[in-house]
Amino acid sequence: MAPPLPLVPPSASPPRPVRPALCTAGGLGLALGLTGCGPGPTTVSLAPLAHRTAPVRDLQPVDDAARRLVEELGVPGVAVALIDDGRPLWVSVHGVANTVTGAPVTADTPFMLASVSKIVVGTALAQAQVRGALDLDAPLDALTGLPIENPRVADGAFTLRHLATHTAGVRDNWEVLAGTYVLGDAPISLDTLVRRYFLPGGDWYDAEANFRAAAPGTDRRYSNLGTALAGWALGAATGVRLDDWSDAEIFGPLGMETAGWHLADHDPASLVMPHGDDGHGGHFPYGHYGYPDWPDGQLRASATDMARFVAAVARPGGGLDPATRALLVAVPYPAASENQGLFWVRRQRGGRPTWSHSGDDAGVTTELLFDPESGDGVVVLMNVDGTEERIQAMRALEALALEALAAPSESRTASDAPSRSG
Repeated sequence: MAPPLPLVPPSASPPRPVRPALCTAGGLGLALGLTGCGPGPTTVSLAPLAHRTAPVRDLQPVDDAARRLVEELGVPGVAVALIDDGRPLWVSVHGVANTVTGAPVTADTPFMLASVSKIVVGTALAQAQVRGALDLDAPLDALTGLPIENPRVADGAFTLRHLATHTAGVRDNWEVLAGTYVLGDAPISLDTLVRRYFLPGGDWYDAEANFRAAAPGTDRRYSNLGTALAGWALGAATGVRLDDWSDAEIFGPLGMETAGWHLADHDPASLVMPHGDDGHGGHFPYGHYGYPDWPDGQLRASATDMARFVAAVARPGGGLDPATRALLVAVPYPAASENQGLFWVRRQRGGRPTWSHSGDDAGVTTELLFDPESGDGVVVLMNVDGTEERIQAMRALEALALEALAAPSESRTASDAPSRSG
């Protein structure tokens, strides 16, 4: 198995390994009966995201940039959502959800989010801290009852706050992880993964390969398995599993009806299919896959629902308890990173300081961000492997979006504004 390909700049989330083609001879697609890569993309564009008083803004450049991703850069399907002053505003969708069936992308079609999933883990942890259900700064072994610590340093005890800021010293051992991708949901549970990977004596335990020689809180190194461990520890500490907590405390209250951590939560026919490039100007579907470390990247949700989520975070009190939101954007270990919050990362986008997270997995490229001063935000979801050109085009689209959101606007009444339910 080849190591992860460098598909994104170092500042973004490192991708997972590319998996076998599903549309080619010998690929996993033979098991699914897939024999071709289907029709070319179609284009659809939608305007207001919900019934509300909508500002009049020139969003055509943003819509044009989204269309170019499909028509010029080989993206099968894309969904872009904008958040204005902490309120979901607008969504644009282009192309197809699945190149085999030709089903179009819609504002409510769930995409696999890849590492964008991590910010939902952070939200659950922050909520649990604010409600007194756990202590982010308690040693993980005391919090969970399992002897999990970094064996490569003298004082290797680390906390949930370390895990959520990528400063716990947990490494991603791809010699193990690359073999855990499967079509469908993984048969290995998250609890089993944790015990095999993090407990001495586990068959995947490797002190050198699974941990870094850095004291907790001193060195920020991105970690998928650290996120998976944090998601598991939420359940161990509170008695409520991450997926159940998400449904009850995040997805339900925010009206995120399409959001779900597992393939079993969805009708597969309703989902956006992850795609790769076939090398001849076409695409192949990877299939709907999963892995046991699901908290770090397996969430699926639509652009509409992710706009609701970003809106809830973009403004204090916008949908999350203000204390929860404050935890998400605090920087607890500035010596390790001046820009690392609870999974959210502070980055310049479109000339503005924003909090963001990107995602890159087999057949998926995603990013969302918000400006904490204005409450403006952007969601971009694509169903194809990332390339440098696509990443740069996505960032240019985000800059156009933030520019449009910052422009002066006039208001019109809800009865004058074209609208759709959402």
